[in-house]
Amino acid sequence: SEQSVPARYGQTLVEYVNITKLQKVKELMEIRKMTVREASASLGYEDENYVSRIYKKYFGYNLTES
Repeated sequence: SEQSVPARYGQTLVEYVNITKLQKVKELMEIRKMTVREASASLGYEDENYVSRIYKKYFGYNLTES
């Protein structure tokens, strides 16, 4: 049977979407020199503090750290 991409990696769909969007936030901050607020808003997040919290939850370090 075929599994979805998130299931293959032991993630729920919500986790997969969050991780993908958070990686894009980090990329926008690094490449386009956006702030957390700007990068978060460009991906539909209204609260940059929420983005910072879930980034740390998934990746283990702060969004502003390398």
